[in-house]
Amino acid sequence: MHAPDARVLVVDDDREMRETVAAALETEGYRVSCAENGAQALALMRGYRPEAIVLDLSMPVMTGWELLDAVHERRDLREVRVLVLSAMRAPAGVAHLDKPVSLDQLLATLDGMCGD
Repeated sequence: MHAPDARVLVVDDDREMRETVAAALETEGYRVSCAENGAQALALMRGYRPEAIVLDLSMPVMTGWELLDAVHERRDLREVRVLVLSAMRAPAGVAHLDKPVSLDQLLATLDGMCGD
C-alpha cells in the first residue's frame, strides 16, 4: 500500500488519458497534480516535489525524454520515482508500463513505488 497522501504528478499531452489516470489515483487516495508536457511539469516542480511521476514520453513542447534528463540533472528531484506510461520503451532502469494499461496494473505498480 502506498504512503497516505502520496503526491503523484501525471504528465501526458492526451487530456483524456491524463484525467482518467488522475481520477483513478485520486480515488485511491493519492494527491494528484497534472501537466500536459515536460515544460509545464518542470514549472510545477519548482515548488512541489512529488513522490512519483507518471510520464508519457511522446509529447509536444518538452518530451518525456527531455523531462527525464531534467529530473536527473536536478539534485532536488533525483530521488523522485518515475513510471513511464507509454507505447515507447523507457530507458534502462526506469519503470515502464505499456499503453493501453489496466488501471489495476497502474495502481499496483504505483503502490509499490510509493510504499511506506
